[in-house]
Amino acid sequence: MHLVMFDIDGTLLDSNGFDGLHNGEPVREILGVDVSPAWSSYRNVTDSGLLAEILSRC
Repeated sequence: MHLVMFDIDGTLLDSNGFDGLHNGEPVREILGVDVSPAWSSYRNVTDSGLLAEILSRC
């Protein structure tokens, strides 16, 4: 049996406060670029969209 669970809009877990901080750390460590934890400042809020936008700003 397999279980797939989706957490939409913080129904199960409200992780918006620390998501931005932890997601930006690897980019900052590897690329030396500061990442804004305010997701509303980005056009595309998917993993690949964020990275593409961050890389285009470098």
